Amino acid sequence: MAHENLRKPHIVRVIADRLRAAAIAAGVTAAAVVAELYDIATADPTEHCRTVVDCCRYCHGIEHRYQYTPGEYRRALDKALSEGKGAPDMEGGLSFDPRKEPHPDCPECAGRGTVMVIHTPSRKVSPAARRLLASVKQNKDGSVELKLHDQLKALELLGRYAGAFKDIRELSGPNGGPLEVAATAPLTTHMTNEELEAILRKNGRPLPPKTIDGEKQ
Repeated sequence: MAHENLRKPHIVRVIADRLRAAAIAAGVTAAAVVAELYDIATADPTEHCRTVVDCCRYCHGIEHRYQYTPGEYRRALDKALSEGKGAPDMEGGLSFDPRKEPHPDCPECAGRGTVMVIHTPSRKVSPAARRLLASVKQNKDGSVELKLHDQLKALELLGRYAGAFKDIRELSGPNGGPLEVAATAPLTTHMTNEELEAILRKNGRPLPPKTIDGEKQ
């Protein structure tokens, strides 16, 4: 019954009017929706996270030995002393900086460095990039997963709104079968009187009255 009612024009019209009124009351307008879709479609995903290549621990160490930061070496030293072990080797130096370019002659990474994913704090991304973000999830291991809205879908909706696409509809007959094609009568523009009379007789149509010099017979 509900399916039948939703196909009745006056019911469809009332529902559409109610939805339109609710949207207006909520401040939802076509312009607002288009603006939201535009931001999603054109936002730069790399505002949220980007891939960088850092140098490895051996790239810029003395004679390409393992390199610490001062804090790392202090913690490693404290741990070694607490376990009754000797001081860790610091022959590579204590000035490790991951922001440096990989060294092309590094024997450990062969100049390829270490690939890292850097996340940007949400407060530092643009409003459009914030709209692009659908959800954020932090896993038990501390890794972070970002889910973004479908930019191609947003672009498609914008294109349809702007009339950039022309839909091609495929027609079918009853129950999805082929269309029934019926032959139509040929145009009578270039027919002789005899051909036209034959078609009219075949279809049971009355024949037009014949005339001789403009007088009906």
